[in-house]
Amino acid sequence: MNRRKFALYLGKSILAIHFLPRLIPYSTKSKKDFLMGKSKLSQFTKLGDHYLENETAAQFQLMKKATRKDGIQIQLISAFRSFTRQKEIFEAKFLKLQQTNLSEMETIRQITQYSSIPGTSRHHWGTDIDLIEKRSTNHKVEDVLQPNHFKKEGIFSNLHLWMQENAASFGFYLTYTNNQERTGYEYEPWHYSYIPKAKVYLQEYLELNMAKKLNSEKIKGLENMDVNFFEKYISDYVEGINSSLR
Repeated sequence: MNRRKFALYLGKSILAIHFLPRLIPYSTKSKKDFLMGKSKLSQFTKLGDHYLENETAAQFQLMKKATRKDGIQIQLISAFRSFTRQKEIFEAKFLKLQQTNLSEMETIRQITQYSSIPGTSRHHWGTDIDLIEKRSTNHKVEDVLQPNHFKKEGIFSNLHLWMQENAASFGFYLTYTNNQERTGYEYEPWHYSYIPKAKVYLQEYLELNMAKKLNSEKIKGLENMDVNFFEKYISDYVEGINSSLR
């Protein structure tokens, strides 16, 4: 068995062992805090400048070794993201767009084409990753995370093809697919979820009354929104994912 096949085999083996429902072993309050990104970094595995849920990190490392053997170097652009950081991103975009003639609701819709309302991002769980192929470039994140870069002849087309063929062997699935019937965020060919953990966390998220909790947070731009708004948002965006991840 060559090294690449062994890496794929090992990924599948670990995946089979760990693909069992395991709910978050905390109180309801702690569960909500975890799912909203209010976690301590000590709960995660550090990979360079990023953090991932422990099992997700182990599988990502195996996948990274497999890509390297095929001449592709994966670069993590985003992994765990805290509630505080997501709030900073959202509020900065809101304030910038409020300088235009967009209404409050139009502003929120434009932001949520690609960015989550704080407390609703899958990055809060440490199970989700944004990936590109490592290259000698100083481009900003917003410049490299463009769907056209992952198309045929795009600079990340080789990575995209490899992930389509092999990522599932390590438990990673494209989250926001190019499916016109899917609701919520736009197509993101760079965003993958580690299904054994993400699926469990999504189940937890939907079972808890997160809309009420979100409505109690002080987030600039969302002060006039009610629980019904957040319930609809959760339905359209949090659940607007690849059907394999539900």
